[in-house]
Amino acid sequence: MCIKPVLLNLREYTKLTVPLLRGLSRLLSLLSTWFSKTLGEKLLEHLQKWADPEKITSQNIWKPGEEPLVAAEIINLFQLLPDESSHFVEPMIKTTLKLEAVLFRYSVYFSESPFRVPLSKYLNKHGRAVAMFFINDHRFKNPIYSELLHDIVKREESKDLRKQLSSIECSNMLLNVCFERPLAIIRSEKGSSSSRSQPGNSPRTAVDTLSMHGINIDLSSKKTAMQQEMKTKQDKLLAIKRDETRTEESLRKRMNDTSGTDPAQKQRLINNAQEKLSKIRASIVNLQKDINSAQAEFKSKFGSLADAPDAEDENQSPRSMTLDSLELQYQGFSLIETLMSNDDTYITQHHDVVRAFRWLWRSKGRHFRLLHEDAISPRYNGESQYLAKFLVNYSKTAPHDVDVLFDLLRIFLQPTSADFSFVREYLRQTVCSGISLEQKRRVMLRFFPVIASEGIEELKVLSIQLLVLPMLKEDFQNMSETVPNSTPVFMKDYIKGETNTGTASDATMEDADEKNGTSDEFLHLSHAKDKVERAVESNERVLNTDLTSQFVAEVLVNGSKDRTYGSRLSIELLKLCSLLLDFMGKDLGQHQKTVIKFAWNLLKSEDAKAKQWAYITISKFIVMFDSPPKITLQVYLSLLRSHQQETHDVVKTALDILIPALSSKLSSDDYSNAMKETIKILFEEGNSVPQLSHIFGTIVRHRKTFSRYKNKFMPHLVSSINKLGLPMNSSVENRELSLTLIELALDWNNEMSDFDGNPTQLILDEEVSNTSSESSFLFKGLMSPCASPLKKLKLQDGGNTLMFPVNCFEQESPRYILDQSEINTIVNYLVRLVLLVGVAEKSQEKLEKKATILFQQVIRHWATFEIRIEYFEKVITMCVNEGKRSVEHATSSDVEKQKKSDTKIAANSPQKKPDDPALVSNILLSSCLEIFTHIIHETPHNRFLENNFENVGRIFKVCFQRSSNDTDCELKNTLKEFLILLYSTNGTTKLHGLCRVLLEDLLLSTVNHDRSEENDYDTLLYVLQIVEKILPINPQILNSFTSTLIIVSMKVSKNLSSSSSKSRNASKSNITAASPLEALFETACIKSKPSYSMKTSKYQPPISQSKSKASEVKADVDCLIYCVRFLGASDVPFYFSENRRKLLTILSDILESSTDVRTLLIVSALVGTWISAEGKQTPLTKKEMIYFMTKLALLESRGLSELDSQPLQYLVSAIVMKYQQSVVSASVFVSGQEDCENSLTTLEEIINRISASSSMSTNSFLRRNFCKAFVSRNLKKENIHTQAPSDVLHALLRSDLEGIGAHMWSFVFVDALLDTCDYSGTMAKSAISQPFSVVPLEIVSSNCSVKFDAKYLDFVNLIRTEGEHSPFGLAHFLTAIQTLASCNQGLCQDLFSTLLQTVWSRLPNNTERLELMRDFEILLNRRYHAQFLNLPKSSHVRAKATNAVKSFLQAISSLSPLPMIHIDLLITLARNYNCWHEVRR
Repeated sequence: MCIKPVLLNLREYTKLTVPLLRGLSRLLSLLSTWFSKTLGEKLLEHLQKWADPEKITSQNIWKPGEEPLVAAEIINLFQLLPDESSHFVEPMIKTTLKLEAVLFRYSVYFSESPFRVPLSKYLNKHGRAVAMFFINDHRFKNPIYSELLHDIVKREESKDLRKQLSSIECSNMLLNVCFERPLAIIRSEKGSSSSRSQPGNSPRTAVDTLSMHGINIDLSSKKTAMQQEMKTKQDKLLAIKRDETRTEESLRKRMNDTSGTDPAQKQRLINNAQEKLSKIRASIVNLQKDINSAQAEFKSKFGSLADAPDAEDENQSPRSMTLDSLELQYQGFSLIETLMSNDDTYITQHHDVVRAFRWLWRSKGRHFRLLHEDAISPRYNGESQYLAKFLVNYSKTAPHDVDVLFDLLRIFLQPTSADFSFVREYLRQTVCSGISLEQKRRVMLRFFPVIASEGIEELKVLSIQLLVLPMLKEDFQNMSETVPNSTPVFMKDYIKGETNTGTASDATMEDADEKNGTSDEFLHLSHAKDKVERAVESNERVLNTDLTSQFVAEVLVNGSKDRTYGSRLSIELLKLCSLLLDFMGKDLGQHQKTVIKFAWNLLKSEDAKAKQWAYITISKFIVMFDSPPKITLQVYLSLLRSHQQETHDVVKTALDILIPALSSKLSSDDYSNAMKETIKILFEEGNSVPQLSHIFGTIVRHRKTFSRYKNKFMPHLVSSINKLGLPMNSSVENRELSLTLIELALDWNNEMSDFDGNPTQLILDEEVSNTSSESSFLFKGLMSPCASPLKKLKLQDGGNTLMFPVNCFEQESPRYILDQSEINTIVNYLVRLVLLVGVAEKSQEKLEKKATILFQQVIRHWATFEIRIEYFEKVITMCVNEGKRSVEHATSSDVEKQKKSDTKIAANSPQKKPDDPALVSNILLSSCLEIFTHIIHETPHNRFLENNFENVGRIFKVCFQRSSNDTDCELKNTLKEFLILLYSTNGTTKLHGLCRVLLEDLLLSTVNHDRSEENDYDTLLYVLQIVEKILPINPQILNSFTSTLIIVSMKVSKNLSSSSSKSRNASKSNITAASPLEALFETACIKSKPSYSMKTSKYQPPISQSKSKASEVKADVDCLIYCVRFLGASDVPFYFSENRRKLLTILSDILESSTDVRTLLIVSALVGTWISAEGKQTPLTKKEMIYFMTKLALLESRGLSELDSQPLQYLVSAIVMKYQQSVVSASVFVSGQEDCENSLTTLEEIINRISASSSMSTNSFLRRNFCKAFVSRNLKKENIHTQAPSDVLHALLRSDLEGIGAHMWSFVFVDALLDTCDYSGTMAKSAISQPFSVVPLEIVSSNCSVKFDAKYLDFVNLIRTEGEHSPFGLAHFLTAIQTLASCNQGLCQDLFSTLLQTVWSRLPNNTERLELMRDFEILLNRRYHAQFLNLPKSSHVRAKATNAVKSFLQAISSLSPLPMIHIDLLITLARNYNCWHEVRR
């Protein structure tokens, strides 16, 4: 009764909901046996309703999008039904497919079908029924059912289903359904192969064969054309036969004619008819042959002469692969791949599947379908990949089956569009480290019959490349790693190299040519051989003695006959033999004759590569075993003559192997003959550039071997470098070789000979003769190769029949010295090569640099040489043409200038075009300059530049022009180095003058531009930097440039003056604080903050633009600084001339208008040096001194920032101090005349102004000294400490404080009044009888109610104690107070008020107070007081007063009795300086 409500709701599908169905699923999981199959039928009936989405959604029973979820929950109930519910498999699958077909019609989009998961759970319980349903011919080829099966099998919910499909029963079912057709074709081909060989059975046509394997090629058009052609020939044959019949009848009539015709004429007609009949019959025979051949061709392609059946009819053949067969096969591959990926033991349990797939892999059908991928659907092109992956997995599970490794090689027999690199990588890893030693030997045993069989040769090649060679290389490499340096250099790359199919496999040995083989490397080889031999004897290596003998017996020979192979297979076998010779020499020792015979026979091969690989093997054989010297010499000379480009790398490898062993394998006479033959080849083949490159490349790699006979090679070496490097079509490799040969000539010219007299015999003649007799039987019967050069040579009695003198190899001097002509050849070749590659721009830049460096080494070694100017003729001609063009353009520009605007003139200005062949390149100019630089540096005595002054000058002119127009830094740097080096030498006086004129012209041409361009200042700066480098070497050059420097300075200063006004306007925003130290503190605080406004400002200029402007300004200023420095160091200031007047004008303009700190510093330092000079050392007059001192004094009012103006202030202060010491103290101007007195007064005013400015300096030393000097000068006293404070105050109030500028002069008052205190802490004794205490607490807190903490009180007590025990303690304290007051306006104001109040209160009477009050009015009535300070809103400084007047009035207002200031003055001050509050007080 409890489940009755649930069952009642199942009657109507409209009452079904997701919670109800989930509750029912829990109920079924508990009571599944209580329900019958009627429940499933009812649920299936309800499920059918969801196939009509419109009806379901129109009822509005479920939420939108919930309808498919209800159906999914219904499907989920089927997995909980009893086990007897397997009969619902078919209706459930079909119903699910129907629901998925209409799923898109619901209102909600599903990325994945919600029915697949519950369906998978149900099908997982009934695996057998699922297999029976899907695996059949009708459903499995249907993509709807097959894709559903694959998706369900891949899910995690289908573990039991996958287990059922992996059973033996299902596997057999899968093979019978999916692979029945291809396996049947394979069996029929094996059975019919013998029957077709019998007579009477016609072979199947190509079209039939391809069609049988599912490859349908449309040949209808070709078939129709062939049929039409045969029909035309048959019609022609019938016409000829009819003509034959008519001719026979005519002949018969003439022979039977008995009329009275002339017998001679009758016989003539009969003969003509017979001749015509014979020609017709011959035509019939030929035409019949053509028809027969065409019919045979048609029959071979299309079967019969009748119309061939259509492709559809042929596809209906029961033994042919149709599209359905291909689809079934594709589905079978996909399903087995899925089962394999989820079950690692699948392959080991299904031997029938393995056997079937190996048949398919070897079948013709797979091969044909792989070749004709374009003729079948792309869906079925992955057949070979499926099978390859399967066989790879099978090989991993069955490593003992080595046959599958050879089967996998078949995939590389033809190129494919698919990637099978995973097969190649698997084969390499397997044979190297994936199988055991015994299995590797099985590979070798399987390899021998493969090579001996009559199979496909390409398969044999692949077996060596991908299996045997990698396996043996890995084996030998593991062995060689246990012995350091046991492998020769030429074998290291060979062992580690990878082999590829085709010609790529040859790279294993071709890369070895980069190594230089030496005889020492072969000493290490013996250690490796010993190691291998011990491993072979202990049976630890792959190849043992038996396998090596089997290899020779079955692969190299066939019984008593020699085996012949194709060229590619022969090359691979030679590589294998070479590897065995390197590491298995002892085992091959007993098969020496077989090995050398196999390699020697390949020397007659027409394939050049096979022939050269045979030479490699023979070279290794010669190195390993004893060989007749004649054979060694023959092989060496053959390799030396083999210079073909296609075999160049292989020949180099062979020579690198053989040459280091010549000294040990040949006697001294044979070794000498080998060198003679080498020189003879150079003599005979000297015109062949490839031959020269080949021989000299060999000599370079083995220079030690050939160094004994360097005196014979050197002439050929020198004469050959021109042939190698100078032709226009010469390769980069040949040119690099020529440079290497010159380096070799340098080495050989320096080194001592390794032998004196005859070379030392490394092998005794007796041993060599015995070796020759013992080893000659190995080469007995071997014919010399057809291409061997020994057929042309006559080596008799040591080679005396050669075309060389008999004494050509007699004893020479131990050092070979080149004669002058050879030295000139080398030097001129390097010059020509540098100029030649310089034309090629940057393509051969490295070669040009190497040649230039080598040129420097050569002329350093051989200082005596002659360079021919003719080699520079092309460069000179190009420079002359460019000079003419520039002149013509300058003339045309002058004419156009009167007609067109400046913009059009700039548009028509000439620019260098790289494509113009008439323009010399910058690289070529740099190369010429480098050559000239090396000549001057290495051989200063050489007269080449002096003798060819005019031609060299043309090159220099273009270099200077380019340096002003182009931005090529390399050309400019090269020219700079040349000029510096030129002026450092004493010779070449003409070039000195020429370069000076060119430098001056370059400066003037840049300055005389109507409009300054961007690179004008860069060019000026470039020239000025050159002059700076030359000055220490040649100071006299400066006087030659003075006029030009004056002109340059005038133009640059004029351009800078236009920008100075902008700088002044910008200077209004500079910070103006009460004191310079306070301003510096404020600037530092501002710069320490991040500038957020710069990030968000839309008006901020681009970075590149700002950088370019900054660099341009920097170059502008640098040019002016250089000019000022040069002119100041010249003689111009000391001689009255127009240049001197212009120079002083320039300096005056800079001091008056410039806003650049660096320029002002340089000019101020120069002027200060002149001012402070004594006597005749100064170039300035008295009037000029006063003038420039005035300019220096006015620098404070320039509007510079405090940060920028401080170095200037330090410098001006130092100038004034030096001037006071040298001029004023010496009383130079005191002579009693009025003019001198007026001058002295003016100078004192200037010095007083500068002293006032310096008394506010940030430098404490300058501030204290100038403050004391300023007060002392106004007091007319030297020591301020002995003066009364009132006198100091009177002097300060009456002095000129205009030099302080916008700062507050209260700081000067505080410093001066504090200086009147003595070291005891009181003011100096004068009219004041009571001491004045300056303890900080009493000073600062006198007018303040601030409460100080205990730490500050401890500090005050410490100061008091220090003052009581030490007379200098309070002096240090006063200095510290002065420093703090100079950078803090609040402290300074409090000190000023306190000090002024103390002085005022200590005055003895009111008379002195009235006198002091008048001084107050005089100071306040001056007009130079600044009205306000300029501080930012976020300033860290809290000013108590905004100007000096307000500060002074605040201090006066605190005096008692209060001084009486005139009311009109107070009102004026209140209006002008905004100090109403102070005035009212």
